[in-house]
Amino acid sequence: MRATGMNYIAAPGHEYDYFDCAGYNWMAYTLLEKGGFHNPSGFVSAWYTPGYPMALAILYGVFGYSYPPALLFNALCVTLAYYFLFRLGRDLFGSTVSWVVLLLLVCNLRVSYHAAFIFTDLLFFFLTALTLYLVYVIIIRKNQPFYLLALLGFVCGFAALVRPVMIPAGAALGIIFLVERVPLCKIGVFLAFVCMVFGSWLVRNYVQFGRLVVSTSSDWFFMAEDYDAYRSYSFFSTYRLVMKKQTPVEQMRDKGEALHEPDVRYMEDHSFLFRDQFDSWRKQNRSYYYWLIAWRFKALLMPYAADMSARDKVIAFVLWSLTFPPAALAGLFLRREKFYWIILLLALGMFVMPSLFTVDAHLRYQLPAQLYLTLPAGYFWYRCALWLRRLSPEPRPS
Repeated sequence: MRATGMNYIAAPGHEYDYFDCAGYNWMAYTLLEKGGFHNPSGFVSAWYTPGYPMALAILYGVFGYSYPPALLFNALCVTLAYYFLFRLGRDLFGSTVSWVVLLLLVCNLRVSYHAAFIFTDLLFFFLTALTLYLVYVIIIRKNQPFYLLALLGFVCGFAALVRPVMIPAGAALGIIFLVERVPLCKIGVFLAFVCMVFGSWLVRNYVQFGRLVVSTSSDWFFMAEDYDAYRSYSFFSTYRLVMKKQTPVEQMRDKGEALHEPDVRYMEDHSFLFRDQFDSWRKQNRSYYYWLIAWRFKALLMPYAADMSARDKVIAFVLWSLTFPPAALAGLFLRREKFYWIILLLALGMFVMPSLFTVDAHLRYQLPAQLYLTLPAGYFWYRCALWLRRLSPEPRPS
């Protein structure tokens, strides 16, 4: 009998069994119990990239399979992310601005909301905040020992194992270092560590599957979107994921069975069938695909998604208004500051892969860039406060 579900089994003793959460838990469980990543059918898996499951495996190995340690780990990650951005705000703009930055971060409920889930978000926030701080030390402070470039390479590589959206930002860093005339040998150390950490996963998958694959779920998800559904939206509409017709998943499973796929639930050995289908669609709809890239990029800059509730739209819009427009307007004051443009470049780098392939329905992929943009936004609000102070009348002497 053909298995049609995609449900993971929660790790023993674990309370959370939501789909993605259970998937990360399961990969952490099999890493501990079987010494490798396997799906619930028992086959070697590359369903998710391994960064977050590895962190969970360490937690579960120390504390057992329980929910609170994972929540505490999330809280620690977001605290460290805020700390490095606070420190960076202080080093760039002074103590007052750093407190404004911290206030904006703490008020950003869209970030702290994910602390209650077994998601990659909080670990990724920490790694990206640490990356930005290390880049500041290397570029602005001109502190460029080999170990610091190696550390940055390791952090970037591991961040890409948590979320591959980090890959374009890592490539941008190599270009930034060239422009800033960082010695080639030190750039080589940075790139070597990025490739060593992230490349180890690619090598493992090539040995297992006979092809380069970052994650088999990414291939599978190509078929989870109804591409024609986007046509009914104007360019300026907000993002919305719509299923108007059945996707060709069953067709791919039939092909997989013909090729002796061992597990048609996950199609990991033959996930390339989904990618091939996507590539075929992209070639047949080339101009529309380019339009879709631009539409997705625009969607990542929008304050909310169409499928949010009215309350969530208001909250998201307010938080977006505190960060995105002020960060752009901060260019009026910071246009000659080198690190402002580095922040913008790395923030936009986070949008490359979501624009090329998919955008999360609730715009989760906007949040890492939003953290970066909080720095110039904090400076903008600080300058506004100074301007208002100058306009206020002086108190009359009694």
